[in-house]
Amino acid sequence: MKKALLTLPVIFMCMAAFAQNIPPVDGVRMETDQDYRNADSLVMQVSRYLLSIPLNNDNHTRLRTGLFLTRWMQGSPQFNVAPNDRVLKYIDSDVDLLSVYYAALCSFVLQYPSVKDSNTVTLNAAKELVAYMNKSSNHVILTRRLKKLCDADNKGELKSFLKL
Repeated sequence: MKKALLTLPVIFMCMAAFAQNIPPVDGVRMETDQDYRNADSLVMQVSRYLLSIPLNNDNHTRLRTGLFLTRWMQGSPQFNVAPNDRVLKYIDSDVDLLSVYYAALCSFVLQYPSVKDSNTVTLNAAKELVAYMNKSSNHVILTRRLKKLCDADNKGELKSFLKL
């Protein structure tokens, strides 16, 4: 009986440690400059979450968190986060991959707030996106366009390939 009482808490702690939980993003207020500043840490958590889980078309959480990042990117007064059209054309209309790209953008600007050059932000986010796509456990189906993007990065020519 004592062993059972001791093993149950250990099992629950392990389950909690390995669970990939995302903080709630629904209803986060983003109206004032201070609201956006308060959301910065949540944006970083969401970005890390999206960059750490594989693509799953049935993942409603990915869609909600992607919309949250979009709201933050559009209204943040402190950071100018603009998705680059040259990268977007390779993603096509893949909403799941788009949320990964947005997560890479947000993650970079929050980690390196002193970097203001949009080309530098785009290049580093694109590198993060390519690294995500190259990881087989993320289940990204590489289209012809995505393969070209990955090949350019592998050759070290991503900057010139994206014309940045």
